Amino acid sequence: TQLDNFADDVTMRRLGNGAKFYGKRKSSFYGEDDKLRKADPNVANEDEDWRGPTGGSLYVLSKERDEQGRPLGFLTRKQAREQKQKEEEEKWRAERSAQELLADFSQSITDEGK
Repeated sequence: TQLDNFADDVTMRRLGNGAKFYGKRKSSFYGEDDKLRKADPNVANEDEDWRGPTGGSLYVLSKERDEQGRPLGFLTRKQAREQKQKEEEEKWRAERSAQELLADFSQSITDEGK
């Protein structure tokens, strides 16, 4: 099993400093006192194992579309969040403007009635 553990470490890039990024090593290639070695290589442990990226894709399709409905580009997650925030602010700005217009109209109607 030591050979299997070593093969796992090699294929999963855990040798050298790779254990800091890809989870602790299973094999005792660096000795029994290796700090980056799993306590028990046969037991899954969330703190010692690498789970991979959890955020999904790095890019989001843009909302701009061509005449056939295909997206025109890609946005990073940060750009997509910023775009969504701007759209939300614009929506609320338009809502406030409509409310102010309605209030002004209501006020002018009330003033005319006097």
